[in-house]
Amino acid sequence: MYRDAGVPMLSSIPHFCFLLFAFCSHRLQFRPSPGSAMADELIQILRELRVDVPYDSCSVQELRENRLVIIGGVGFADLDVIVGESFEIDNIEVPNGEVIYRRRPLIVRDVESYRAFRRGLHVGTGIRSWLGVPLMAGDRLLGMIALDKAEADFYKAHHSSAALEHAARLAEMLERDEIPSAECG
Repeated sequence: MYRDAGVPMLSSIPHFCFLLFAFCSHRLQFRPSPGSAMADELIQILRELRVDVPYDSCSVQELRENRLVIIGGVGFADLDVIVGESFEIDNIEVPNGEVIYRRRPLIVRDVESYRAFRRGLHVGTGIRSWLGVPLMAGDRLLGMIALDKAEADFYKAHHSSAALEHAARLAEMLERDEIPSAECG
């Protein structure tokens, strides 16, 4: 399990985990906690996304150098377990890197074609279809969202288009509300 050394572990994170954290070198950056205006806006965007693009679970993943780190999500049995998990963008066993390098949505009709979905955190989740969508703020790539569905071959091109619109709003919000890093004590 990948966790940045020195970052305090967050426990009892609510189902809508929007205490988003980032750790880089000797700098620590926190996002607002549940109940804040940013968290409320994030929740609203994900709710609207779910209306336009149905999903069983959705994770928000922040790009940190060559890794995507899960910073929040909806629809997971135990969100605490996955927050902080990360994926190398060069790992061909997961589709996440393809979304980052292509900077466009990627539909995986049946995740069985990716080895990582048959082991680790994905075992027993029932994920069959997957849609990855980049979080772009203008030309700046902030990360991605991953939408999961238990039904194989669920996502279609119109889902990608709709998800892109919501991802753009989410990226804009994350960039707008970005908090300057503060030195760690």
